Amino acid sequence: MVLGQGDYTYKAQLDWAKLPLWWSFSGVTDVAVDSQDRVYVFDRMGKHPVVVLDKDGRFVSSWGEGKFRTAHNIYIDAKDDVWTVDCGAHVVNKWGPDGTPLLELGTRDIAGAQYYGEVFNMPTGVAVASTGGVYVSDGYGNLKVQRFTSDGRHLGNWGRGGKGPGEFALPHSINIDEHDNVYVCDRENGRVQVFDLDGKYLKEWGGMNLPESIDFDDKAAYICEELQGDKPNKVFVFARDGNLVSSWSTNDPEGNGIMTTAHGIAVDSRGDIYLADNPSWYKSPNPAAEGPARVVKFIRQ
Repeated sequence: MVLGQGDYTYKAQLDWAKLPLWWSFSGVTDVAVDSQDRVYVFDRMGKHPVVVLDKDGRFVSSWGEGKFRTAHNIYIDAKDDVWTVDCGAHVVNKWGPDGTPLLELGTRDIAGAQYYGEVFNMPTGVAVASTGGVYVSDGYGNLKVQRFTSDGRHLGNWGRGGKGPGEFALPHSINIDEHDNVYVCDRENGRVQVFDLDGKYLKEWGGMNLPESIDFDDKAAYICEELQGDKPNKVFVFARDGNLVSSWSTNDPEGNGIMTTAHGIAVDSRGDIYLADNPSWYKSPNPAAEGPARVVKFIRQ
């Protein structure tokens, strides 16, 4: 069963993660890959919020027990420090690779005033620029991108509700490429918007339904989107100029059963893709959204 097209074809490995005996994932919301191709899995409802696996799915370590209210996004910077976004506690944290706390942004359990740009109101994603600047998609409650210095000083924000350039319906995640372009998954507007580090609008990629998460390698950008009604889970591979070069969905015959609720995506040095498959924790009217919490590995062919 081969997925995708052209130079970007993959085979799905559904049983990739090899957890310790009696362990299981309960709500995988995101994944990130470090410089050694270790995969950090963010598990919303499990007993072990951050689970670290090697590229073959073998267990390395876990940490974060009791530290998170609503795990949403995990990101690894150029120094292999780990950043997490807890949208329920309204904070963004920086950790060492072993879970040593290094920095906290926001006021834990206190939401900023909705839509006024106060830090934070249910943030969704974090990314770090080559300058060391920290960028946060302050998504559910503020509809903005927040900017910070490397040591956590707030520099301001951009964005507001709407459908135009620089406006958001839900900035659901954020990432920054090697040229310091800032990519924001504007989920409810079905697009990814691209900005410079000062928030100047540059371009957008449209034609999507619910883009959830984006990651990069040196040649492509990888985006997953969640199912909605009769619109399926999908994975997109875009060339860096924005041209779509490969995609697959759960409506494709070969894609049936490989995703239930796609929520986070990451790519390793080989070009293999890891997808956080986060089934609904409530009873969904869509049977396609019911399934195991897991990480699906798409092995590049």
